[in-house]
Amino acid sequence: MKTHALTTLGIMAMGMTASATFASDDPLIYATNHLGLYPGFGDTLIKFNASDPAGFTTIGELGNNLGFGGLEFDADGNLWAYATHNSFGGAVSGLYKVDLETGAATVQGTPSSQSLTDLAWNPTNDTMYGVYSQSFTNGRLFEVNLETGSVTIAGEFSGLDAQNNLVGLAIDSDGLFYVFDNMNKKLYRSDAEFNLTLLYGPDELTCPQCELAIGSQGIGIDWSRHDVGYHGAIGQGVFPNYYNNLNTFDLDGAQYTWGPDWGPNHPDGLPQVQPGDLAILPNDARPQIPGDLNGDGVVDVSDVLLLLGAWGPCPEDKPCTADLNGDGVVDVTDLLILLANWG
Repeated sequence: MKTHALTTLGIMAMGMTASATFASDDPLIYATNHLGLYPGFGDTLIKFNASDPAGFTTIGELGNNLGFGGLEFDADGNLWAYATHNSFGGAVSGLYKVDLETGAATVQGTPSSQSLTDLAWNPTNDTMYGVYSQSFTNGRLFEVNLETGSVTIAGEFSGLDAQNNLVGLAIDSDGLFYVFDNMNKKLYRSDAEFNLTLLYGPDELTCPQCELAIGSQGIGIDWSRHDVGYHGAIGQGVFPNYYNNLNTFDLDGAQYTWGPDWGPNHPDGLPQVQPGDLAILPNDARPQIPGDLNGDGVVDVSDVLLLLGAWGPCPEDKPCTADLNGDGVVDVTDLLILLANWG
């Protein structure tokens, strides 16, 4: 069994794996917060930059009580959520479209009787998928129709433990599937035939608390930029305090990294954020404000730093969002465009 190197990083390096070298394109992430109505219960929609989850902004209530497990963007920047009815009074099962301005979720098409625990967008065929372990034994992949809300089975994964509970799904830029079994605390990658390879599990993780963290849900892959995996982890730390961290993982199984948190806990030890799922805004779907490189709706010093980090000729194999005039190079012309849209 291979050994994975794991590190705990300082706050300036949080939000990326140690093997990643980029710093100029910090993704904007949206998430469901199951504790957003603390001390009551109910989901809210939040957003934050990957390197600073503690600076999150609450957009609004998703509504419909509990039940939202999946959250994902399509390539056009539309945000979708999936609700699964449960005994705690969850929303009607099915696909919902989420308003980015208010957070309100509206059912799309006909509500479905099929439960799904996560959503993920496949950029290679422009299709939304969902995942669910039927009767905690059969880990299945489903295709979700964004027009009608209908759900059809696409395949069944092999290589899982006999008893499993798939609560996380993510897809990389090559269309490969990644699934998260929180019953056995394992993260897998799937080939095109739905055969799974273990990337991370309790035996591979040695950093403080990582063995616990690998058991909670909420994963996403930044497929439009650098194929970095993100994991919104939550669990019991030193009683009564919980941890809630935005961790990262390499897609080849080389490294899982403990990342920054969502800020101090409430007085009773519960975290400010219980991340039900993560949705990473695609690179070309950022708000159309020239110079707003991190997509937070304002042009400020953070965007200047991103532009300076991308200074020089644009890479041929990666998006170049800092090239504001589209001439293939990030230079003083782009900086002037950014400054002209300051605020």
